[in-house]
Amino acid sequence: MFARRRRRMNRQAQEQDDFEFCTCDVCMRELRRAAEKEALEAAAKQRLMPGAFPSDGQDAGKWIKDLTDGSTNFPSRFFPSNELHTDRVHKILQSHGLYEEQLDVIRYRVSTGNVVKFGPGATIEGVYFPPTGSIEVTGIPLDRPHSAILEALKETLEEGKRVGEDISISDVRRAPNSPHKTATIHIGNRDPKQIMSKLDGVELFGRNISSRLFTAAYPNQMEDVSPTERNVVYIHWRAPEMAVTATFKTSASAIAWCEEHDYSVIDGRTIRAKAHRSLMSHFRKVVEIRNLPLNVNQQKVQELLPDATSVSFRPRNAYNVDRAFKRLRKDVGTIAGRELRDYREDKSKVPSGWLGIRVQCYTWHPAQNIRDSLSQRRRWYIGGHQLFVALEEPYRYSISIEHRQYRAQRKLLHSIWDARRGSPLADIRIITGGPVQDVRIEVYGSNELAVGVLKAHVEGVLKGQLISGCHSFFESNQKLESIRDISVETGCFVRLNTTTQTITTFGDDDTLRAFSERLRLHIDNAISFEIKLTNSAVSAFYLRRGIPLLGSVVGKENVRVTMEHPHSILTVRGGGDEVAHMLSWLCDESIEDVESTSTPLDTMCPVCLDYPEASIRLQCGHLYCYPCLKHFLTTGITDRNSALTCMECLTPIQVNTLRKILPRSELEDLFELAFHTHVRTNPEKFKFCGTPHCTRLYQLAPKDSEDPPAFHCPSCLRSVCSACQGVPHEGVTCFEWGINQNAEVQKADALLEKWAGRKGRDVHRCPKCNAMIEKNKGCNHIRCHCGAHICWACVQSFPDADSVYNHIRLAH
Repeated sequence: MFARRRRRMNRQAQEQDDFEFCTCDVCMRELRRAAEKEALEAAAKQRLMPGAFPSDGQDAGKWIKDLTDGSTNFPSRFFPSNELHTDRVHKILQSHGLYEEQLDVIRYRVSTGNVVKFGPGATIEGVYFPPTGSIEVTGIPLDRPHSAILEALKETLEEGKRVGEDISISDVRRAPNSPHKTATIHIGNRDPKQIMSKLDGVELFGRNISSRLFTAAYPNQMEDVSPTERNVVYIHWRAPEMAVTATFKTSASAIAWCEEHDYSVIDGRTIRAKAHRSLMSHFRKVVEIRNLPLNVNQQKVQELLPDATSVSFRPRNAYNVDRAFKRLRKDVGTIAGRELRDYREDKSKVPSGWLGIRVQCYTWHPAQNIRDSLSQRRRWYIGGHQLFVALEEPYRYSISIEHRQYRAQRKLLHSIWDARRGSPLADIRIITGGPVQDVRIEVYGSNELAVGVLKAHVEGVLKGQLISGCHSFFESNQKLESIRDISVETGCFVRLNTTTQTITTFGDDDTLRAFSERLRLHIDNAISFEIKLTNSAVSAFYLRRGIPLLGSVVGKENVRVTMEHPHSILTVRGGGDEVAHMLSWLCDESIEDVESTSTPLDTMCPVCLDYPEASIRLQCGHLYCYPCLKHFLTTGITDRNSALTCMECLTPIQVNTLRKILPRSELEDLFELAFHTHVRTNPEKFKFCGTPHCTRLYQLAPKDSEDPPAFHCPSCLRSVCSACQGVPHEGVTCFEWGINQNAEVQKADALLEKWAGRKGRDVHRCPKCNAMIEKNKGCNHIRCHCGAHICWACVQSFPDADSVYNHIRLAH
């Protein structure tokens, strides 16, 4: 009904000049696709890598708002494609730090979720950190204007002194399929749990609002389904009732009356009517009616039974309701003590004919004690019946996966489940349906850090393994079918992404290893490439330049030229992505008719010091063998050498040259290696999250900061200070917090310093990263893993080894 009404309103709106459209998920999804498609096309024209900029989550939302002039109620099916201009997309990408006019620069999203700017020589010129998340506030009345809502939320935040420059309120809109409005609060680096605890239950415009955390979107990230009200216990039990026994003349009339009145409502209660199913004809005429209130109007009940010969009333579960509530309040108060926050009667989550209360505590453990003490216990003051107690875990995250993926990863998921079974802090729940239904995986528990560790572990398993070097398969459907056949044979689940041309596999270690071996064997033996040599100039180009280069990759025996009419055919067998990538830029060079001058006989490759046969010329003019240059580009970045430069003149190798020589998979591996090397050699700027299986990265603040920001990991839920890597301490410096920190941590630090004192001059701390170093042999030049060159005699840091040795000769 609502869908038909929305379509009718849209048709009427099209006939007018001023109109607005709905904000349903379907419309916004279509708009997101249109915006991202146009952005991808714009990026391709500027030679940006596919996937080189974020295309999901909050970043895509920002693009959409910019593309629609900030109006989020403009669905793409009413947005003409010719109004999305490429120049405008360029400006939008540039405003979000994702596009620059500089041609020899590329941006790429690394495995940690950061967008990194790479310059000549694969040097890192900038690292972009996405926001940790935002808070969605729900329950706002529809009749309030946007300005009043923004003002009220700002006043609420300012009262708690939690508003700052990194907190902003935006995107006030009507929630889908809801009679309320929602507002989004961007929290920057603030603690989301602290803000949510103050917002939950706050009365705004006469209604109690609630909040929900939305973390930055990452692939395979679990959704936060934690309850909005935490530490809440629901207790319910059977209420007193009146039972009625009616006798009919015939069993047929008794059964007919039950079928008509069963589940009907009398005095606010849903009754149950049941006829006796006995072999004796006398008992088949008897009907028993249950779940009537004690004070039911007996005359009204008898009027509903005109055909009954006799009607009798008898109370069941009779007890004093007021005394039961008072006695239960006393028991709950005894268990919770001063931790009891709220106690009130609540029938919202109990069935008809039951009574219930809602108990909220300040912390989790008192609520857990109430559940353990009262659950399944019989109480005399409620007629000897059991109390049913429900307590939701305070932290719960879930994700749905395909049933085929679950079958492939069942061994891994169940190994995690077996290891965590019965854990009081964090546990995992796997909910399976039919053979074609999605499988739901939930991680829940009472300890946030334990839940975060388990959540990061499960997300790492569900991420799967990315198979590199398979982009050539997406050129034809026949090759994609061969991948599916291999996955069926090996029992591995495969997900193909035609947009990014990537293959992700899911399974245990043995299954993934078997799939990779079969796929590599298929690439080497079954894949071949054919090029038509259309004229004599193209044939001469391939004979002079193309065939030597291709032969250096797959061997000369796998490259052959077939003379046919009207065109000759160049056939290359094997090689996979590397050959496909090489053929693409060879084809461009043949079209541009690049003339290669003869190489002098005295020319040497700087890598192998031999004559370069299959040669590649860099923009600086020096020649390299293709295999030597490719090996140098893939292995040239180390802790000591963070840039790829020409071995002859030390000129940085341009990004376009890297894109030309390396296939896409190897170029991505190079960027990952360069990024992790940059992080490892700059420990004073970056640090990885310390939780196992978590790959998030955060930026460090100076150690002498007055109020260093805290990092709240969206994956493992861990919160640390960005300056001292300890517990966040808002409003307190790291030095002041270190004085009052945990006594056990101080004891451990004291033992470590005591051990270092016993070692004497054999142990020092690195002046750059503060890591403890023990020297047991060698000279006084020590190189730390962070890249610092240290003089062991005076513990000074130098930029390179030559500076250290010069210092040692002059000073020591």
